[in-house]
Amino acid sequence: MFRADFYRTVLPDRVERACAARASRIPVVGFHLADGVTLDVCHIVHLADTWLAVATYRDSATCEEMDFAFMSYESVVRITLSLQDPKARRLGFNPAASRKSTDSFSAGDALVGHSLPGSNAGGEGKVD
Repeated sequence: MFRADFYRTVLPDRVERACAARASRIPVVGFHLADGVTLDVCHIVHLADTWLAVATYRDSATCEEMDFAFMSYESVVRITLSLQDPKARRLGFNPAASRKSTDSFSAGDALVGHSLPGSNAGGEGKVD
């Protein structure tokens, strides 16, 4: 089972290293849940003792809207990382925002670093 330390350090580090090796690609992280659902994760918002919260892309084709998903650590059975062509995908997983996940959850914090319709956030959630 993946624990808080994995999400706080190992996953962001792996994504950053993969992106450094192939800088022109967009990192896409999928959380595969025990119920068969796969979440397209933008970044990790909160890590608690027994659960985590993530910001997810509602539509991976546009990456324009996000939802929050709350789950137990046990519900995540597999995590995948793929590096996609920026022509097919303009936004991906944001390891910098994931490293900032704290013990206090704020919905406003979840959108930091993302440019969404109606928002003035500056970043695009991709690793350059």
